[in-house]
Amino acid sequence: FGDSKHLILSLTHTFGQAVEYLLRTHGGNIVNQQLQLQRVANCAIDLYAMNACVSRASKAYNENDSTAQHQMRLANLFCTIAGKRVSGHLRDIKSSWTNQMDKVEMKKILFTFLFHFFFFKKNFFFLPIIF
Repeated sequence: FGDSKHLILSLTHTFGQAVEYLLRTHGGNIVNQQLQLQRVANCAIDLYAMNACVSRASKAYNENDSTAQHQMRLANLFCTIAGKRVSGHLRDIKSSWTNQMDKVEMKKILFTFLFHFFFFKKNFFFLPIIF
């Protein structure tokens, strides 16, 4: 269980940091961040399932159950797969702020370009802009 144990510990620590980041960033407005909350919920579900799976296999191993080896292999496999899902969700949580900032910067650049192009070139015609 060494690999699964370290994976769970690492992902749980990173999960805590991601939740703290979201709360610091959004504060009370976190309830309006539905996609982020879905990612947090999915991480919590997978982390709980990983813990339950390892706990079950560990109990079987400690009781010298005949299926202990099989349960340990299944637990390790499940933790590997669920760990990849959790890592993906955590990566998406952290990258969403960067993506949002990129959109804001692109809007600024577009506005500056349009302002200079249309007002300094004396091209006055209607241009619908949606921001």
